[in-house]
Amino acid sequence: MSQKLSVGLIQYDSLPNIQENIDNLSTFIPIIKKSGVSTLMLPELVFSRGNKKDSFFAADQSELCLEFSKYLSKSCNIHLLSPIIRHPSHAGSTQSNKSKLLNSLYSITPDGEIINIYDKMHMFSFSTHEGYTIRESKSFSPGSTTCKTILPGSWHCGMSICYDMRFPELYRSYMRESPVDVSVIPSCITHETGTAHWHTLTKARSIENQTYVLCPATCGVNRSTGQCAYGHSIAYDPWGKEMTGKFYKMPTPHKNPQSKLKKWIYDRQVSKIKCDMKCGLDGIEQGLWCVELDKDVISKTRRKLCVLDDAKFDTLVF
Repeated sequence: MSQKLSVGLIQYDSLPNIQENIDNLSTFIPIIKKSGVSTLMLPELVFSRGNKKDSFFAADQSELCLEFSKYLSKSCNIHLLSPIIRHPSHAGSTQSNKSKLLNSLYSITPDGEIINIYDKMHMFSFSTHEGYTIRESKSFSPGSTTCKTILPGSWHCGMSICYDMRFPELYRSYMRESPVDVSVIPSCITHETGTAHWHTLTKARSIENQTYVLCPATCGVNRSTGQCAYGHSIAYDPWGKEMTGKFYKMPTPHKNPQSKLKKWIYDRQVSKIKCDMKCGLDGIEQGLWCVELDKDVISKTRRKLCVLDDAKFDTLVF
């Protein structure tokens, strides 16, 4: 008997202000209910995208983000994967560095129960062609453990966040015992790195482990720094085939998209990320994208090409 899972991926143009983001995300509730998905995945930095000061303020307000996440899961009767910036002193953390933050992914049941928390393990470090330097390690501490969670219908899911996608050993580790069916990579990838590597890396993670890979992405322009996010939320099946699904536009887009930026700067940056749809969603459109996963596709793929049977788990160190 076929076991399927309906999943919604949110693509969203996140603002620095938490309450504005919560208000905007609340407008998704009617279409989430209409879509009939049983699982919802939010993109990285969904509750606050800005500068270092914004990140620390977001961590101060992490309980507000968590309470809204629980409300969203219960009101829509969905399993929710929600990225939240938090202080390591909060419950569930094993980190000792209190001066830095954690970029965490919460797994929340339809009853609002937190069943797993994953802390992003790899800190992004990049110098853009515009001369802007990003060093996540200045504000964030890396997580120290991998984390699996269970989605509706006993779907086993490997958790990761954005830059983690560049480290295939993380995803292969999820295949050692009780192999996962799906890996999730909520992201806020830069336009420069996304254009070059997003599709290649996410597709590779699906092919090499024969799992579904689901990637909800932040889009648009950072209102504090002017940096562009790539968007292009995407999903692959275990054969590495790009998935298709139904798309619901965001009901009420932002009224003031410029925020802290001058309008001409915002317009210039948006012009960079407007592009033709190649895979998944484009780089600017906000909304809910729904895909359907099928365990039969996983089993057929693994029978046809026995990668996991041939993998040298006992001789390779992860």
